[in-house]
Amino acid sequence: MPALKKCYYEVLGVERAAGDDDIKKAFRKLALQLHPDKNMGRHEEAKIEFQDLQQAYEALSNPQERAWYDEHRHAILRGGLNEDFSDDSIDIIPFCSSSCYKGFADDDQGFYTVYRNLFEKISIEEVEAGVKQLDEEIPPFGDSLSSYDEDVGPFYAFWESFCTRKNFAWFDEFDTRHAGCRRVSRRMDKENKKLRTEARKDWNQRVRALVDFVKRKDKRVQAWKIEQEKKFKEREALLAKKFAEDKAKRLGERKKLFETAKEKNNQLNNVYKDQLKEMEAWMADEFGDKNETESSEEEECLYCEVCNKSFRTEKSFMNHEKSKKHLQKLQALKEMMEAEDEEFEESDEETNTEEGFPDSENDHQTEDKKIAFSETENLCKA
Repeated sequence: MPALKKCYYEVLGVERAAGDDDIKKAFRKLALQLHPDKNMGRHEEAKIEFQDLQQAYEALSNPQERAWYDEHRHAILRGGLNEDFSDDSIDIIPFCSSSCYKGFADDDQGFYTVYRNLFEKISIEEVEAGVKQLDEEIPPFGDSLSSYDEDVGPFYAFWESFCTRKNFAWFDEFDTRHAGCRRVSRRMDKENKKLRTEARKDWNQRVRALVDFVKRKDKRVQAWKIEQEKKFKEREALLAKKFAEDKAKRLGERKKLFETAKEKNNQLNNVYKDQLKEMEAWMADEFGDKNETESSEEEECLYCEVCNKSFRTEKSFMNHEKSKKHLQKLQALKEMMEAEDEEFEESDEETNTEEGFPDSENDHQTEDKKIAFSETENLCKA
């Protein structure tokens, strides 16, 4: 692994998020301290340091140069971007095998020590390569006694959704600083971004595959799954028991309501039993039984010839005879029959005079009509 160069931000003594004014103030302060004329006892060493300071300030004071440096900082610190540069990222392929560890103890060759050291190295690379600071701390891998809720769960939640902060600028094929025009620079930048994206995607997939392998082998995860399955079965049994109890309770309440309603119904039947018997007796007396009515309908039926109505009881028939409507019809019938009698007598007198019949016959006919009317009236009353 090549020796690391010193970062421009460290040379100026500023944070990576420092503004232009902070960079300028830091440069002026260090320039007064590191100027060779003020370090006569170590002139050559001070000269080299001052040159590095000037180089760092020139790169970071220019927005375009600073942006390019931020993108390629990881590669520059590891030897630059020449043809001989090679990516020195950790090779995680050998760690996707059970042969890289021995047992699940916490010794140097054990599962938890090997993968704790591995993920610490990957985390350091991510922190060093990132242009921006991490929004959250990377959870540690822990050891064999680590709690799942506090350590193991957060660790896998972070790494299963891992997305690298490396920009993979060392995969760039073209140096945009040497572009002749803006159009060529854009084409170069487009090709470089395509290569970076492919490299970033490949690295993310390899790290996630590693996390998946480690999680499947982790005894802490296996124990947690067994515990969760046990808790799930206990919850299912508790819910089933509660459901059965609720069902039995509902059935008991319904049975109780049914018994209460039945008891109230019996009480009401007892209260109104005598009244129902009285009503049935009154109905029988008033209207009679159906069989008796059918058998004696012709014998006991009372009929009014005047109003053309029939009655089942004598009481209803007597009430009808006293009604105003019946009396009016009866009076109209009498007047009509008297008028007919008068017309009939007059016509008979004329006929007898012309034919010479004696008046005694006419008198007999008039008497007959009176008798017939009387019989009709009696029949109505009967």
